[in-house]
Amino acid sequence: MMKNISPCFFYSGLFLLVFSSCSPLVQKAYFVESPNVALFDSVGQTNLNFSGQYLTHFNAQYAHSLNGKAGLYAGMHLGYQGWTNDKTHLQPVNDNSFTNSFGLNGGYIWYNNSGNRYLELSAGYGFQTNTNHVRDRWLSPNGFLSGPWLDQSTDAIYHQLIIQPSVLWNKKESYIGFCFKNEFMYIPHYDYDFNVALYDDYVGYWSNSFSDQVSFSNKFTIAQQLFFIYRNNRHSLKWGFHAGAAWHALYLRKYYSFYHVNNRLYDLVPESHPAMAAVVIGLDLGFQWKKK
Repeated sequence: MMKNISPCFFYSGLFLLVFSSCSPLVQKAYFVESPNVALFDSVGQTNLNFSGQYLTHFNAQYAHSLNGKAGLYAGMHLGYQGWTNDKTHLQPVNDNSFTNSFGLNGGYIWYNNSGNRYLELSAGYGFQTNTNHVRDRWLSPNGFLSGPWLDQSTDAIYHQLIIQPSVLWNKKESYIGFCFKNEFMYIPHYDYDFNVALYDDYVGYWSNSFSDQVSFSNKFTIAQQLFFIYRNNRHSLKWGFHAGAAWHALYLRKYYSFYHVNNRLYDLVPESHPAMAAVVIGLDLGFQWKKK
């Protein structure tokens, strides 16, 4: 048993460690939430799943099968990324360096578990609030030495219509597959103030930086995420991981001119808004109860 589990934990932990230092994973003005995939195999089944993304994000997820084809789901999101604050390089965007985000969601699940293939389609509503203040978030593995760093201050609210199809394959109660999460968002309020900067040790000053403040209200956009999912369901204690890419189908704002920006900063500037992580990796831990 340990021979099967240890390599999975090792590689998922390695990916988590490596990618957690890369800027595409920084949760910014909008937190990409972990996918809620129920994986029902019986009627009257209740699943609880807890997931996290690189120590900045936590999801508690619930799912219950009403019959052989339908179920319900609910989830709660908590986000925090102030643990990376350095407080030595950049002046903070906001004196409050605490970062928090909160959200709730819930809806309906249709599923089909036949043979080795599991199909699921969920639809529901969610909301997320983000009051986010971070200073000196280093954006590369050696960022604590010379940058680049991110300062950001966020005050935003999101309403989401969520549609998520999933397909997974079952092999000896281990599931592997994909889900495609679509979030049709209404944003009543969005205010994002950020600064990314580099420090040049050779000349001893800030060599380049990029700052902006983006504000809008009553806007619509679409956020989409494609996840690869692995779940080990062999015992009452479930575990697994998810990894995916996130992007906007509609851009509310995008920069087109970077002629004055250092090449090292080019890929670090939050180009589209609402700003969010481009790559997400997380670990999952779950529990299951079945109606007798």
